Amino acid sequence: MLFFSPDMGLIAIYAYPGLKTPEGIELGSTYQQVHAAYPEWQGMEGKSGRGYAKATGNASYRIVIDGSTKKVVELDVQLNGQDCYE
Repeated sequence: MLFFSPDMGLIAIYAYPGLKTPEGIELGSTYQQVHAAYPEWQGMEGKSGRGYAKATGNASYRIVIDGSTKKVVELDVQLNGQDCYE
């Protein structure tokens, strides 16, 4: 899935099964794997919820970990400073 801003163009790209970050994080990765790849990642609920990690350039990974399974359920790369998303 892609998200576009009327002013900025493409601002977010959502992962689908099989896509991975360069550090190997994908849908279904565990909290432990995310933390090892991105030590700065912290979810809104600590070890779960929505959190962010630095990507290359002017972008961040938005990683959502489910509180009960402790696995990645959403993953996208988004433009920093985007104007119409979250």
